[in-house]
This record gives sequence, structure tokens and C-alpha cells, in this order.
Amino acid sequence: MSWCGLGADPDAFWRQTPRTLLLFFKGKMQAADREGREKRYLAWYTAMLPNLKKPPSLGDFVEPQTARAKETVPGAATFLALRGSNGGDVPDWVLAKFGLPTKS
Repeated sequence: MSWCGLGADPDAFWRQTPRTLLLFFKGKMQAADREGREKRYLAWYTAMLPNLKKPPSLGDFVEPQTARAKETVPGAATFLALRGSNGGDVPDWVLAKFGLPTKS
């Protein structure tokens, strides 16, 4: 990777410490990974939508239930992040407390 190739100011390179360089490159790598995931997600849904027997409603497709829960339930964003880091193994009573759909 190159400092200028990632859109950074060439003059700012010489003012960086090894730690700030590492943070910059890690951040750019995470952004590229996120963008790649988003593109793969979009490509998969674009390819799969014509094959669905019953397409999802526009509201569910544009704003999935988990995104709505993040906005309306206090602490739900943190909970959903923990849920994802835990492999999704969360008891049903905890999901119900946050107003999220249960596994069963």
C-alpha cells in the first residue's frame, strides 16, 4: 500500500509516527473490507431477488428489522454488536427483552 495511493496528503507523511501510520493503514484496510462486503452483499441480493417466490416488502428490504431495532431500542446497537461477536448464541429471553426476533 502507498500513502498517496490511499488518498493521504504527501506532506503529512513525514509528520506521522509509526503508531499513527499503523492506525491509518489499519483503518484504510477495514474500510476496504467493509466496502468489499457491501459490494458482495449487493451483488448477492441483486442476483437472488428474481429467484424468490415471494419477494420481501419494500420496507423490510430497504430497512431490515435489525436496523429499525438499532434506532428505536436504547442499547440495541451495542447488544447487536455483542450478539454478532458472540456467534449469535443469545438466549431467547434476552432477544425478547430488546424487542428483537427470537431464534425459535
